[in-house]
Amino acid sequence: MNRVLKALVVAFMITINATTSFSQTYLNIPGNTISVNCVLEDTQTLSIEQHNNGTDTIQLKWNKISESVPANWDAYVCDNSICYPNLADSGTMLPIYPGDYGLLLIHCTAHLQPGIATIKYAVWDISNPTLRDTLTYSINAVSTGIFSPSSETINFILTDNELRLIGNLEPYTSMKLIDLNGKAIFTISLSGRNTFKIPTINTAAYIIQLTGKEETFQKKIINQP
Repeated sequence: MNRVLKALVVAFMITINATTSFSQTYLNIPGNTISVNCVLEDTQTLSIEQHNNGTDTIQLKWNKISESVPANWDAYVCDNSICYPNLADSGTMLPIYPGDYGLLLIHCTAHLQPGIATIKYAVWDISNPTLRDTLTYSINAVSTGIFSPSSETINFILTDNELRLIGNLEPYTSMKLIDLNGKAIFTISLSGRNTFKIPTINTAAYIIQLTGKEETFQKKIINQP
């Protein structure tokens, strides 16, 4: 009887350890998919961050699954280690310490012709290569500047260190300012507000990103001297 009980306990412990080993060690923010509308010649930066919410340092690898980019567009990928000159096939991020985050971002500029680019990458913790996330980046470039009803009504007024959002903000819950390397400069919950104090930004340009449950909207802002 004791042998049977011990065998059951051992089997139970093995099941728990197996389940634990397959748990995800990071959280993708704003999610596994990000999309943006833009006009021709407008460079877009689409960033998905991998937040380490655990207590151990992790390291992530990634590889390209597919790319569909219109002719004469420029597109390249960056992680928290390096920006590549193209949509590289694979790479390894720098270690991500607890409370920090890595990232996989796409810089894309639509030249000459409108169209839609769809780029997919897989990312995973090197300690658990069987558990992979598929990250999808979608860029829709048009020549007229007319997008969906929610995004076409959003405008930005920046005076000194005060940023005001004008338009339909209902689809969005948070705002983030991102530099062109994909690092977050400032993050805040919208909470029904449309005017915010922001820090002094010393970069020549940055990205305003609005995020909601169903939509993500981005726009590049040129930092006036």
